[in-house]
Amino acid sequence: MPRKQRPPIHLLEVFEAAARLESFKLAGEELHISASAVSHQIKNLEQILEIQLFKRITRGVKVTRAGREYAFALNSAFRKIDEASKQFLKQQQQTRVKISIMPSLANNLIHPNLSQFKQQHPDIALEIDSCEELSDLNDDEIDFAIRYGFGDWPSYQSQLLRRCHGVIVASPEFLEAHPITQPEDLQQLPLICLNQVENAWYALAKSLKIKNFSIQHPLNYHSYGAGIQAAQQDLGLATAIYELEKNLIDKQKLVPVLGYKSELNSGIYLVRTASKPLSAASKQVLQWLKMQIASL
Repeated sequence: MPRKQRPPIHLLEVFEAAARLESFKLAGEELHISASAVSHQIKNLEQILEIQLFKRITRGVKVTRAGREYAFALNSAFRKIDEASKQFLKQQQQTRVKISIMPSLANNLIHPNLSQFKQQHPDIALEIDSCEELSDLNDDEIDFAIRYGFGDWPSYQSQLLRRCHGVIVASPEFLEAHPITQPEDLQQLPLICLNQVENAWYALAKSLKIKNFSIQHPLNYHSYGAGIQAAQQDLGLATAIYELEKNLIDKQKLVPVLGYKSELNSGIYLVRTASKPLSAASKQVLQWLKMQIASL
């Protein structure tokens, strides 16, 4: 219904009360107006709708069938309005904290434990900016970031939260089709490489003491996330960060190969701008995240 044709809300409130109580007098008492005022506003509403909503009888009024149907619909609408207002006020009373975090970290740290966080911190509205690239932390909306790397983000402060470990992974289906019993088997299989940089595999081959190692079947991907997805799709072996992929490993969507696990120089970092101190709510979120990171 166009707004111009929509009856004024105050008339609907008066009608809903009168229909529910089946009395102009009781409706007036509830709304703190006179019974005659209720009667007058009901007449106005009936004129707008061109429908009789009440029958005037000797000792009062009786809701018509059309009026009863209309009252039922309005009662439902008013309940929705009340619930929307309740939820809105609840949100306004919460303290908003927005963090920027890599999708793999969000999948491991936040999403599986979000209900726990809400129970522990019902007064905090946590917003998650999940993206591969580091967001602009000078943006007032973002309180801090959690990132994997070496801690070298110019213009930002970084704090190491956990050192990470490198593993070799593949899907269960890939390993069933390509059994790996010794390190030398790696170079005969498709190896997922990032941005055509193969140094990670050569460094890994050196640590595994593979002689005359070469990548015979490279699969090149532009990002770490794309490479992990390729491994899940049975396309080849990938070098992975154990702490970032623990959720997939626990669910056996990816399987570590050869029992290889090596500590890296990289890790999970808190990244923030020095010009924006952490609020009390942000500190609570960070403390909770530290506990999740420690459990990886």
